[in-house]
Amino acid sequence: MRTFKKTLVTAVLFTSSLAPMSVFAADETTAGSQVTSSTTSYSTYKLMHAGTVEISKTASMINKMNKTREDFNREVPAAIDGLLPTKLNISTKEKGIKGYHARIKAVSEGVNVQLWAKGADGNWWDLTSDGWGPLVGFELTPDFNQTIDVYALSSSNGEHPIEFRLVDVDEPTHTIASEKRTLNVYYK
Repeated sequence: MRTFKKTLVTAVLFTSSLAPMSVFAADETTAGSQVTSSTTSYSTYKLMHAGTVEISKTASMINKMNKTREDFNREVPAAIDGLLPTKLNISTKEKGIKGYHARIKAVSEGVNVQLWAKGADGNWWDLTSDGWGPLVGFELTPDFNQTIDVYALSSSNGEHPIEFRLVDVDEPTHTIASEKRTLNVYYK
């Protein structure tokens, strides 16, 4: 059996609908015609809250019927005035070599919760209905760390389960990371 040395090339070639054809990486020594392929590894991420998720001040929910983005940008600051935000942190859990295009969605049980966060575009977004981040997604780099302020508005007292999801916009059924929390509302 003949042994030969391959040189540095970093690519994977695909030919029509056939299986991938490997190209060798940095100075690999191979015996005969044995070929191995490598795959791209994605980073993994986590969502974490810093602080509590509770409302103790009367804060009316925003009527969203027939409103424009400009209306929300005007109304949200007045509605959240005096409220403390919860901090939602998105960060890399295990660094890979590739990230995603992502958005944040919040899922609540019931329709009596709005979770507002300001986007990098300067607009206010309700995570429970609109999600957060541009529709095409924000770049979730392999080494990502960002904290956003989230303000909660609710129309009823009690505990409201909420799940925050970081989703891949290129594959919308893929949840990259999630965290479940309970929103405690107690108006005085």
